[in-house]
Amino acid sequence: MAFDGKVTIKSDDTYTPAEWDAVVAKVVAALNRGYSVDGLNEFMFDDVFRRSGIEVVVLKSASHNIEVKNGEYNRLYLRESSLDTVNVKDAVWAMSDGLNDNGGEYQANATPPKHRAFLALEREGVPDVEIA
Repeated sequence: MAFDGKVTIKSDDTYTPAEWDAVVAKVVAALNRGYSVDGLNEFMFDDVFRRSGIEVVVLKSASHNIEVKNGEYNRLYLRESSLDTVNVKDAVWAMSDGLNDNGGEYQANATPPKHRAFLALEREGVPDVEIA
């Protein structure tokens, strides 16, 4: 990873060793994309991933491309089919908020690749915040 910290990547889905290696590489790439957005974002990644027990759960049939569930702030859920394009930045911010007792849920679904013009976001229980 491009940043200090540790994360456990897991899935309940079945993969061959080669498929799993590819999934892990895509998760690391997605985390690195989110980390390199800006300096303040780097602080949030450090806040989350320097803690123990942080997990990324990859699911083939996840209901959202990316999700942080209320009360599960140490866990980031990712849909396998979105790993190449998902932006984890806002979800990591939600994880940091939750781990620091300020959180709610976060969910996002990207539009299909040929129409990828925006990202529909939902955050429940957290005031809307503009994040540059």
